Amino acid sequence: ICTTISPPSPFLLSLSLCLSLSLSLSLSLSLSLSLSLSLSLSLSLSLSPLSPPSLFSLFSLFSLFSLSLALFSLSLSRSVLSLALSLSPGESSGLCGDPGIPVHGIRLGEDFSVGSVVGFSCEQGYVLRGSSERTCQPNSTWVGTQPECHVISCGNPGTPRNSQILSHDGLVFSRSITYTCRDGYYSNGLLTRHCTVNGTWTGNMPECTVIMCGDPGVPANGLRLGSDFTYNSTVSFRCAPGFTMDADRASTLVCTKDRTWNGTKPHCKGTDTHTQTDSQSYTVSACHTLTHLFTPSHRHALPRPPFGKSDQSINQSIKCIYKARLTSADVTKCCTESQPKTP
Repeated sequence: ICTTISPPSPFLLSLSLCLSLSLSLSLSLSLSLSLSLSLSLSLSLSLSPLSPPSLFSLFSLFSLFSLSLALFSLSLSRSVLSLALSLSPGESSGLCGDPGIPVHGIRLGEDFSVGSVVGFSCEQGYVLRGSSERTCQPNSTWVGTQPECHVISCGNPGTPRNSQILSHDGLVFSRSITYTCRDGYYSNGLLTRHCTVNGTWTGNMPECTVIMCGDPGVPANGLRLGSDFTYNSTVSFRCAPGFTMDADRASTLVCTKDRTWNGTKPHCKGTDTHTQTDSQSYTVSACHTLTHLFTPSHRHALPRPPFGKSDQSINQSIKCIYKARLTSADVTKCCTESQPKTP
């Protein structure tokens, strides 16, 4: 808005007064109002031949010129102040910037105005760290910290005793780990565990137990060599003199991985009708050997081993049988604290 004032004067004097109002939008989306007041002074001085200039006229001219300079300074100051206000962070346009969406996360809310609230959550298998909700403040900033989604980890579950890791594809959510027992050991439980959404492993730690096949027994009229019944161990069988082993049975058995022997103990069958058939089995700590002469007619009168005797110098328990031949022979008497057991 401009107006021109031309007062009567012996000088050709024109005064232009302009008032401008501007509205601008800054890059930070804040509004600024600028008021400019400018004064332009046009002075044309020509002396009238009829009226020479007076001292009053010169004083008036000087006053108007000073007023023009003052109004120009005011306009410049208002403009600088308007620019400063538009750049000030304390002023707000009523909007906050986009708070973003975390990787592997979800944002709830698209209103970024002052007072609005946006929420955040994470995909399955991830945990939120930071603020789950943020509010837009009057100074165009968000309350809280930027949220992030971190993958859930179950940690190292360790390796059970007598086992080893067969395979694994990580220690985080939905991953799994599989164990296997070492040779000679087995497990009744599950050997695979999975990492769950709550950060724990499924199931319990596997336990690997030594493989035992159990006592295969001792055949009647025979003996067993070997007392180790663990995985891959062997036991052998022999028949007493005058007895033979079944042809369809193996004389040696092996303890297998499935905790069973690879066969059954053999049978010892008599091959001579005059052979003593009432032989008995004994569990002993030691044996005494002596020579005894007898004939077939005396075979039933053969003395039995004395009981209640033992040799403490030998600690290994063995299985033996009371045996004799129809001629001069060595007779082995096996002694124990208990009575002989008839197979």
